[in-house]
Amino acid sequence: MRTRIGGWEFDHSKYDPDADVLYLSIGPPREGYGEETPEGHFLRFDERGEFYGVTIIDAQRLMKTEGQITLTLPMRERVELPEEQFAYV
Repeated sequence: MRTRIGGWEFDHSKYDPDADVLYLSIGPPREGYGEETPEGHFLRFDERGEFYGVTIIDAQRLMKTEGQITLTLPMRERVELPEEQFAYV
C-alpha cells in the first residue's frame, strides 16, 4: 500500500498495534537517524542525511481523539492527515 503525505510517497508501511506506532518509508527501512517533529513524531534520515521515512507515535489514539494526525515534514511542510488516509491504523 502506498501512502502520499504532502509531496512524499511512502511505499513501505508497518503498524505496531501494541505500541500504537506507524512506520512509513520510501524504499525499505534502513540505517540512519531520526529527528523529532514539533508534534512528537520522528522523521527518518539515512546515513547520507536523505529523508526516507516517518515514525508516527500514537497513530490510532490521535485518529480517535483528534480525527487526524498533524505532522511537520522536512522543509517545515506541515500537513494534516485525515482518518481515511490511514485505514490500516
